[in-house]
Amino acid sequence: MNLLPWIVLIALNLPLFGLLSGIFFRQEGLAGAMRYWFMPDLVSLFRGEYIDDQWAEAKLLIYAIVCGLAIWSELGFLETHWPGVYAYFVE
Repeated sequence: MNLLPWIVLIALNLPLFGLLSGIFFRQEGLAGAMRYWFMPDLVSLFRGEYIDDQWAEAKLLIYAIVCGLAIWSELGFLETHWPGVYAYFVE
């Protein structure tokens, strides 16, 4: 499988990913959710932020799944409706 169509679709979907991150992470932003993702759960428990940590990690997982499904569905749509669209990417 050629990775170039995936890379092109990811680059074209960056504005969509930005819009989705604004919807998912309003107050803390994507950087705040990533901070909770890298922080060990025991540390967030002692800081009293355990529930916020779990909620931010869940939103980050849902965000990653939605972005991945967007790329996968667009690739499937292009392969179904325009079978020759990847002729330029063939090695």
